[in-house]
Amino acid sequence: MNLRKILPMAAVSLVAAYFGPMALASSGQTMANGRSVYGIANATAAADRTVDVSSATTLNVTCGETVTFLSGGHSFTWRFDVRGHRPFDLKQVAPAGFPLQRLMIYVSPNDLERG
Repeated sequence: MNLRKILPMAAVSLVAAYFGPMALASSGQTMANGRSVYGIANATAAADRTVDVSSATTLNVTCGETVTFLSGGHSFTWRFDVRGHRPFDLKQVAPAGFPLQRLMIYVSPNDLERG
């Protein structure tokens, strides 16, 4: 076997294996570790506040904040760890069957991120 041909191919394979998942993750809604780019579901007891989604069309949150959402007897709790602090529709993370109209979430950096 010719090492001159094998080594470059091996190097390209390693680079693709390392950077490929990151590139795919950054273009979608999940990161390479499988977590959402918007945060993670959390326990209701951890909530910083509760929001009734029937009376809201937008919501401002701080990155790291945990919010319980209520609608028609349903609820779910979400911790906002939003990549890039970009706005998104809560429907993207609400559980199936959660009654929800469009609710835009605007995420600001927390005090530890400012600098």
